[in-house]
Order: sequence, then structure tokens, then C-alpha cells
Amino acid sequence: MERERVCLSGIGERRAEVTIGGMIEAHQLSRWYGATQAVARVSFEVDRGEVVGLLGPNGAGKSSLLRMVVGTLRPSAGRVQVAGLDPATSSGRKELGYLPQGAAFEARSRVGEVLLCRARLAGLRGAAAREAINRAAERCGLEDRVQQTVGTLSGGLVQRLGLAVATVHRPSCLVLDEPTAGLDPRQVVGLRDLVRDLARQSVRASGDRGGRGGGKRSKSGRPAVLLSTHVLAEAERLCDRVVVLDQGRVVDAGAPAELRRRWMGATVLELTVETLGEQVVSQLESISGVFRARIHEPAAQSTGASSGAVLVVECRLDEDPRKEIAQLAAERRWGLLELTSREATLEELFVRLTTEENTAGETS
Repeated sequence: MERERVCLSGIGERRAEVTIGGMIEAHQLSRWYGATQAVARVSFEVDRGEVVGLLGPNGAGKSSLLRMVVGTLRPSAGRVQVAGLDPATSSGRKELGYLPQGAAFEARSRVGEVLLCRARLAGLRGAAAREAINRAAERCGLEDRVQQTVGTLSGGLVQRLGLAVATVHRPSCLVLDEPTAGLDPRQVVGLRDLVRDLARQSVRASGDRGGRGGGKRSKSGRPAVLLSTHVLAEAERLCDRVVVLDQGRVVDAGAPAELRRRWMGATVLELTVETLGEQVVSQLESISGVFRARIHEPAAQSTGASSGAVLVVECRLDEDPRKEIAQLAAERRWGLLELTSREATLEELFVRLTTEENTAGETS
């Protein structure tokens, strides 16, 4: 299929370019709920063996987008395909593995019974079904839990079961809605590692799929993975690319490192000072190379000023205002103890992207 480049309206004079032509393709998707538009002309693609994250706050439209991708919600406008097929058809569903947010299973069912039900829905029978169940259970760390009832599983194990159910038939496209939501930090790390491993697993060969439809096959032998999250660290650690959403619209898209370079430059400065004077933020932001400054770790408030603080300064692209900042600190007698530079985090990028988008929307 020939690739098509779709230019999305960006922020100010920018235009974010998203390439269409992957295993998962969304083109100009929109969704209205009555008079409310939850998703507005969103396009993106997920290629073979790629992990793409939909990143945005609660209410950004992530779940609606994923439901349109897996065929459980009809778009108000636009089109979506998985492996070249309509996800609402039986052929399209065979290509999909889906973990909805807060997936729940019958508490009295055994783990093996839940997996068998999904395997049968995928058309697997007999030895093929048993092999698929054993493989999925082992891959998701449930090989010793097959006879255990769902109601006795921890939250982390239930999420692992959800992933096993989504992958038991080895789909070419895997869709995960907030896969680590509600888990404790240790469970998050374990599930994150599992998702990363699943992205490296092979899918079934085209001869194993059966049925008709003439869809695409993942030549790399690895699934296309699309996940949603509002956890910035999760997106940075898991995803090859992210699509940043805000209020149902694409703000920008690209690899995390690419977005940081494009929006933040290479430099974020951290200043440790003895005395935090009045109007320190506005004074730092008056320097031409500074995009924004904020107090990161203020000390206990005292009369008039705070004693000791860490300031974070986001620099404009290709600017290095360290000399001017050091001069300002000396003039204002802040007592500069340390001045270090680092790469911007995805969290800082997200705040900046959505701030710029909202500002552009208010002035347009």
C-alpha cells in the first residue's frame, strides 16, 4: 500500500506530519457524542514491530480512539484499518488483540478457562488451542496459575491475564488501553517489561490464520503495538514513537527524543541557590534564551524570601543562556551553588506542547 503523508495542523506556524501506511492506520478520525467532539481529525499509523503510544491527559480522547481502532466504536468521520482490514469485520478481529482499560473477568472462572474461551473465539481448537493457551500463559508468567480462579488473583496478575487473553491467538496488531493503570510501582515495572517482551514476540504466519480478507501480514514477524497512557515515564520507556493528544486533537507526533529536540532543544538548566529573592522567575524569563523558569524545590517559606531552592530553566532551541543566568544570580546575590544542564524530560515536553496549543487556540 502506498504511503500517504497527512499534515496535521500544529501549534502556531508548525505542522505535524504523520505517515499513513502501517499495520494500524487511522485517517482523519473524528467522533462526536451529541454536541461534544471527543476526537477531531486524528491520523496516525503503527508499523510492523513498532510500539506507538497515544499520550495525553484524562479526557484527551485516547480511549475513544482505541475503541474506533478495534472496531467497537464507529467513527463519526474518517477511516481505520488493521492489517489492511476493517476492524469491525470477523477477518479484522482475528488480526487484533485488545486489552481495554480496567479489563474484568468472571471471578469464578479459572485462568485456563478464560484463555480457552478467547482461543475458541479466534477459531483455535484441540491441540492448537492447548498450545496457544500454554504459550500465552508462560509468556505472561501465568503458567502456574492456569487452574487458579480469577477472583484470587492480584491486580497485577489480572492485568497479565488480560495481556494473555489479548495475545493468545498471536495477533498482528496489539492495542492496549492504559495497561498499567491502578498497579503499584513494582507491578508497573513488571507489566512494562512484559509489554516490551510482547512487542518482540512473533505473530502467526499467514498460513496459520485461516479465513479470507487478503489483509497485510507482518513481514517482521512482530506485532504492531498501540497503547494509550497518561503516564509520561511509561511512554518514554516503552514507545518508539508517541502521538501527543490534547482535547481530542493531535498536538505533535514523533520519537520522544525527536520531540524533545524539536520543542525543548538539548538544554534544561537546574540552578541551586542559597537565597531565593522576589520575582526570581520573571527575572529569569526576561533573559532572551530562556523559554520558561519555575521553582522546583523551594525551601520552607520565611518572611520576605525563601532560603535555598532549586530552579528549573527551560532554554529556547539552540540557546545557551548560562552566562547570563550566572551574571543575574551574582547581581541579585542569590548565592549560586550549582548550575547544571540536562536533557528535557517528556513530562516537561508535554506541558510545553499543551501550553503552546492552548495559547494558540485562545489567540486564533
